[in-house]
Amino acid sequence: MTDTSNIISAIVLAAGLSQRMGAANKLLLPVSGKSLLHRTLDALVEADVDRIVVVLGHQSNKVREHIQPYRVQVVVNEHYAQGQKSSVTCGLRALGGKTGGKTGGNLGDKQSGVLICLGDQPMIEAKHIRHLVDAFSLSQSQSIVMPVHEGQRGNPVLISEHVRQRVLKNHANLGCRGYIDKHPELVNRLRVSDKAFITDIDTHEEYLAYMNVV
Repeated sequence: MTDTSNIISAIVLAAGLSQRMGAANKLLLPVSGKSLLHRTLDALVEADVDRIVVVLGHQSNKVREHIQPYRVQVVVNEHYAQGQKSSVTCGLRALGGKTGGKTGGNLGDKQSGVLICLGDQPMIEAKHIRHLVDAFSLSQSQSIVMPVHEGQRGNPVLISEHVRQRVLKNHANLGCRGYIDKHPELVNRLRVSDKAFITDIDTHEEYLAYMNVV
């Protein structure tokens, strides 16, 4: 990020089966000239995130080829059929490696925050990413930033490096969401007015409905 005091990494979840979408891989569907997944990656690149890890699973070769133009680290979750928690854990573990994204170095000791991003949020832009990072930078006692729109939890969620390590070391069975639920005192429930944080696409009907309003 432009603020060198914060090294921000991002995990992009792109491993799911998209079962509710039918035969199509929803992440590759076009929205305003870009696929859903490309829109997510573009938002992170524009926000100047320091490192991006994309977690693949279902149709991994096809999706890997689709994101080939981006300088990202790709990891494959062999257990993607077990659900999103396994992909989050896979991404969190990958951040302990020695392959950096934009910087090309080992960020393991320096990274201060990790964005956990869904690949199917069509309205998320760089400004939304920056809003979360700014809130994270200002937090004094809380190490998790969760956007909340009219009482509904949203995404992405930003966790500290300390939380990442705690989840992997002692709470892998809970997963990141379970850890957040267990430690509400660590959570900055950031009130947001923008529906982008709670808008995702799971079904063909939702896709068509969204396309009719953009």
